[in-house]
Amino acid sequence: MYKLELPLAGEIPSVDLLAKTTPAANSFTIQNALADQYLTVAKRLPIFQQGGKPQVLLVTGSKTGEGCSTVAANLANSYAKLGAKVLLIDANASRPRIHYLFNLPNQWGLTHYLVGACQLAKVTQRYSTETHGLYVMSAGDPARDALQLFSGRVMRQLLESARQHFDVTILDSPSVSEGAEALVLASLANATLLVSSVKLWQHKNLAAAVDQLERVTPNIVGVLKMDAKQGALEDYFEQQQREALKRVNARGGGLNLLRRHANLPKLKR
Repeated sequence: MYKLELPLAGEIPSVDLLAKTTPAANSFTIQNALADQYLTVAKRLPIFQQGGKPQVLLVTGSKTGEGCSTVAANLANSYAKLGAKVLLIDANASRPRIHYLFNLPNQWGLTHYLVGACQLAKVTQRYSTETHGLYVMSAGDPARDALQLFSGRVMRQLLESARQHFDVTILDSPSVSEGAEALVLASLANATLLVSSVKLWQHKNLAAAVDQLERVTPNIVGVLKMDAKQGALEDYFEQQQREALKRVNARGGGLNLLRRHANLPKLKR
């Protein structure tokens, strides 16, 4: 059995699990809980502790389907909410998803820029919401020679330019098991976050992914556990209840006021 020796970056429960384990929770409280979980992970990652310089973070997994694109998108949004200027790049040329998650066009993207088909400004889209510091670069057309493109001079120049103009750049990468693209991208990044589902937490695929990544770079900053068990969610809601109770007590209210106005879900025991 493989024993994980990397730091745990955090735990993200699945939406289905949240709905089943917290009957009183509604979609609003569930989404808030998830957003807060990602915000906690963003604050915990040490990418701002590298001498205060702008950083490139790679998000990858041991196998396909572990939620790397969802993690990359939520972390990008979290860093933007924290006040950073963020560039999110979809570097998964064979399975692009970032433009779907943000409902953005993919007519021009990373692969177009890397082959010289367009200027950088044409593939950098500002995501216009309450989060003003988030910019997105979709993947573009699927590229059969993605490995060659990612290994080339233009990709290195792109990331260097990103470091000059953005506080954080996040790369959504193919999984390690899909080929060498993730390894090449990891060698170009300052930090790598490995995403793994609970089912693969102590699986040989996770061990193999860590081994392959550490052969090319020592920059793995942690592992993010997806589809975590109920404990992480209960800890979150209990913390929310404690903080709400403190606010109510500070105003001179009591438990009835808390229940009436805090709109907190009842934990299942």
